[in-house]
Amino acid sequence: MHEGHAADEEAKLAYPTMRQAALSQARYRGLEKSGLKPEADVRRVVWWRVRGLWRAGQLLPLLGVLGLDALAIETAWEAPGRTPVWAVVALPVLTLLWLGVAARGCLRAWRMARTARQTPNTRMRYLLLHSYTSDAPWLVLFPDAAHSEKPETDPPVGALPLSYGPLRDRFRGLPTPTGTAELSGCLEPGSVVIPWVQNQPLWPTHGYRPIDLNDQQHFRSMNNLVRPE
Repeated sequence: MHEGHAADEEAKLAYPTMRQAALSQARYRGLEKSGLKPEADVRRVVWWRVRGLWRAGQLLPLLGVLGLDALAIETAWEAPGRTPVWAVVALPVLTLLWLGVAARGCLRAWRMARTARQTPNTRMRYLLLHSYTSDAPWLVLFPDAAHSEKPETDPPVGALPLSYGPLRDRFRGLPTPTGTAELSGCLEPGSVVIPWVQNQPLWPTHGYRPIDLNDQQHFRSMNNLVRPE
């Protein structure tokens, strides 16, 4: 009985079943079509001119904080005795915090740009699935069907976390629910890996995560993604 249950659970996380879940989730969200938008080609421009990397670098929030800094300085210059307390106490701390966040984000954006400029070296099938615990979309990767003995029973071998767009365009930057990706980068745990879909790069929020369904944590994380809607 236990072996039968294990076989059922294994089949639940094979490509056909997970593909059904991806399509169900896409229909529920109105995501049957690609949400990818044209942006500057990272292979031809500096990274900060690419919209997706600008977001990854956390530059927009930093600009907002620097704008508050400029306003506070102007207020202090024109009316020294009327400078608000928040501008003296909280704003410097907030500025230092966002400088640190942006520095880390810019370093990651630079690394992603460098990886994206490498020639893709791995081709994989993907499914776009949505997490119910982390509220994040995931690109779940499977072996290329041309190099698999049993492509219809393949389990997932890797995953990349993506991010949703702004509230006014929630699914901007997300691909179709199923397809093929060309991967740039080394498929090692935590490494920067950039998937190219429809000749456009996707920008993961974290490094590559290999998947081994014999690991209970990996099994639970994948099982969490296959709830249909």
